Formats: sequence, C-alpha cells, structure tokens
Amino acid sequence: MTIVYIDDSPSELMALANGAAASISAFTFENDDSNVAFAAAQTADVWLFDFFLVADPHDDNGLSLFQKWKATIGGRPTTVVVSSDVEKAVREPLGRIERHHVIAQKHGVEWIGDKSKETLQRILALADASNVIAKSLKPLPVKDKTLGTYEPDGLAFEVLGLPKDAEWANSAQRQIDRARPPREVPTSSGPAAARSIIG
Repeated sequence: MTIVYIDDSPSELMALANGAAASISAFTFENDDSNVAFAAAQTADVWLFDFFLVADPHDDNGLSLFQKWKATIGGRPTTVVVSSDVEKAVREPLGRIERHHVIAQKHGVEWIGDKSKETLQRILALADASNVIAKSLKPLPVKDKTLGTYEPDGLAFEVLGLPKDAEWANSAQRQIDRARPPREVPTSSGPAAARSIIG
C-alpha cells in the first residue's frame, strides 16, 4: 500500500508513523520536486494533504492542490486532509469523531482530521482497504488513467464474502455503501482489513 503525503512540514505526522513510515511517501511542499510527488500520486492508494501548505492558505492549500491533481489525472484515490489546526482549516468545529466524514464529504474527500496517532491509524486503514479492494476485485481500468472503478456488489460478495442468496443481501449492500468505501482504486496495486474499515 502507498500513501502520498504533501505537507510544508511532514516530520510532525511522520514522527507518529513508526513502522508504517515505509508505506508513506512524504514530500515537502515547495522543497521537493513536484513532478516526483505527482508521479507517485498516480499509483497511490491514498492521497494525504496538509491543509496549510503555505503561510497564506488563500494562495495554495491542500484542498486546492488536491483539486489540481484530480483534474490532471482525471480521478482520484481515497483522499484525506489533515491539519494542526483543522477547525481553522475547514472553518467549523469538527465535533465528535463520528461527524468527521460528514465534514470531509463537504470538501470532496473521505476524511479530515488533526495530526494525531488516531488520524494516522484511520489513514492507514483507508489505504489498506483501498489496496485490498484493488487486489481482490481487479478494478475496471478507465482509459488513459491509473485509477479504476469496481462494481459495488463485488465488494459485498467477493471481498466480504456475503451470501448472494440471503434475504438480507440488499440491505447489507446499502449498509456497505453508507460506510463510503473507496470507489476509485489504483489498477496496479486480505479481506479482513476491508471488513474492519467498512464494518
């Protein structure tokens, strides 16, 4: 699994990564070669952006860079935005953890959080789930793109192993969809990890 991380100071979150650091390709905004970061992003399981990339976030911020990459690539993998001052970044209180994905959805990403061990664990789980889905379902390639999509019922029946003939199968599929699993996954990238992130 691969996470591409862009931050003006990636060391703060990377210090929490411990053994997971090998899965995270961290790039310092404005210092590293942006072409190298962009090339790595095209096959990543997760894009991770710090919101405040420069002193004046109106010039450039993590969400604006996310939009540029998405437009250039023509799609995106699972995306997370972090910040040391996340409420200032999104201009509203995050509230309880159960609400974070709702605020993230307003900004077009899967998760928004602070730079904490808990957020990093969620990012790793999202990357692992995306990777499992990509390997298990053989995503349908999209012309000239490194990302692919899959049929949502494949996630229910092939990855999670739900019985197709069960009376509750349709209800289970709706529940899985409400959990917002990754929809676009790298075409170049165990079911237990997918179960943990969805259920």
